[in-house]
Amino acid sequence: MFEVINNRGKPLSELEKIKNYFIYYATIKKQKILKSKVNNTWGKILKYLSLAKITSNQDENSYLRNCYIVFFSPHKSNSWNVYKELRNKYPPENEEDINDKITEITNFINFILQAAQSYAYLFRKSRFEQEYQGEYQKEVAITLRRLRSQQAFASILPLFLAAMVKFHSSPKEVSELLIILEKLNFRIYGLPNRKIRRADSRQGHLFWCAHRFYWGGEIRKKCSMGNFDCLKAELIDFTIRNCSEETFIQSLTIEGEDNFNYYSWKGLRYFLGSYEEHLRLQKRETWDIGKILISRNETNSSNSNDYLSKEHIWAAKNRESEFPENFKQKRRLGNFVLVGLTSNIQLQNNDIQIKVKTLLEKNLNSMFQVSRLEKVFTEAVQEHNYDQTYLKFAIHLIDLRETEFVRFAIDRWKLPTENFIKFNKVDSFEAQRLGQSRNYFLKSDE
Repeated sequence: MFEVINNRGKPLSELEKIKNYFIYYATIKKQKILKSKVNNTWGKILKYLSLAKITSNQDENSYLRNCYIVFFSPHKSNSWNVYKELRNKYPPENEEDINDKITEITNFINFILQAAQSYAYLFRKSRFEQEYQGEYQKEVAITLRRLRSQQAFASILPLFLAAMVKFHSSPKEVSELLIILEKLNFRIYGLPNRKIRRADSRQGHLFWCAHRFYWGGEIRKKCSMGNFDCLKAELIDFTIRNCSEETFIQSLTIEGEDNFNYYSWKGLRYFLGSYEEHLRLQKRETWDIGKILISRNETNSSNSNDYLSKEHIWAAKNRESEFPENFKQKRRLGNFVLVGLTSNIQLQNNDIQIKVKTLLEKNLNSMFQVSRLEKVFTEAVQEHNYDQTYLKFAIHLIDLRETEFVRFAIDRWKLPTENFIKFNKVDSFEAQRLGQSRNYFLKSDE
């Protein structure tokens, strides 16, 4: 009756359907405790999802799919219709193993409540810090801010949920696992490298790991370590297999005639935000990377500089008659900096030396990477005078910044067992002299 009535109105989410099916099932089976459990728990679930801004049917269904993957089955195809799967699993006419089924349904309801709370921790700024004051609070809060600031993390959400359920009993282990997940997600799903294979089979492996980890199953054959250590080892190997050190370096540089433009990279603001965080940590200062999540719509004329904008150092339209907008050097990673919106608007299409001067004068956010740019600019000028060899000066400046970016990145996102020692420098002039398509050099090249 409930389904028939609602078929004429707003489509129900999978979450609404399973709630009402569990109530129906509990009523048919005369399970008053289960019926009360559903009614008492669902409001809490919806509260946490509301805090996480999970309110649309699409978002609720995605959340429920992740819960289903962890609790019931890691097969992605089964998760697309959770309501149908659960109806088939718990048919009302079946009288076998009723107590076991009631226990399983109850445990699933407990899990989706814990998962909703974890969603609130991930998607709602400061929610975790407000609710949890125990051990490793600071470490987990930092990692949550970093995960929250990445452009996509759908592939690791089941693992995140499986880990967070165990947080209160194993805070140290969960903290370490979340750090690995942030690095894995950025390297496999965040970097702009077409050579990194992102097939569903690899996503499926992560889903399988989440399901096995939650239930305490074997994740690696012949693994004598504990469940946490086995999972960490598996995720580290997974990341290294799909994104080696050289693949990582390739992702941050333009090779040959590749027409990629780093301005279009969805992860650019997260990368530059992480770089800012790194520079401040060197000075023992903190910086909330979550600032990159402030949208342009959330600002107004009085605080427009709160929006952090990615900006060209060598403007795309600067000297356009000689160097077109899509000129390779203008598209490189080393040509970008994170600045406040007000600064960005005032920069326009001036020559590099004027833009750098303006950046320093208008650095309203006191961004450390802008101050660092002055030092790199001075070093580039010492090698090439921009009045005489503008192109060579620009290339050298971008090479210097890209070298620094790569060194920062491989240190920031390396995994516990990795010892990145291959990278030497980015040097476009040397690459041209040697006739090689890549402009980065490894120590083995010497």
